[in-house]
Amino acid sequence: MKRYILVLSILFFSFNLSFAQDDINESLIMAAKYGKLGYVCEKTGKIVVPFKYDYIDEFYGGMAEVGIGGEYSEEQGYLGGKWGFVDTNGVEVIPVIYEWFDNPRRFDNGKKRVRARLGNKYVLVDKKGNVTVIDDYNEWDKAKLD
Repeated sequence: MKRYILVLSILFFSFNLSFAQDDINESLIMAAKYGKLGYVCEKTGKIVVPFKYDYIDEFYGGMAEVGIGGEYSEEQGYLGGKWGFVDTNGVEVIPVIYEWFDNPRRFDNGKKRVRARLGNKYVLVDKKGNVTVIDDYNEWDKAKLD
């Protein structure tokens, strides 16, 4: 009986330890309030990402794309509006000023930057919000993201 309890205790401790090391995504849930989207901590009910976005994605690589304005199209997704990123603490790390991002989920693949458009400029934006302006579209399209 003692051996059985010991094995169960070890399994329980191991499960809790591995759960604690999981990404914070597991404890954040997307929610809506007054027609706006945000994220709430499932365990505490605390608002982590404020309810101010018209669009919010899941977290990829610790970042979630957020958008304000624009319209949704079945064929093309969201068009127009302004776009940025929040981290798992709700901090708008990349401000919501960009017209679009080229495959924003690349942060999940270990990439350090994403391509974006800001006005008539093509830029690269890293996870800290630092911007590199690329004058030529072809150079921007070929730029390394890691």
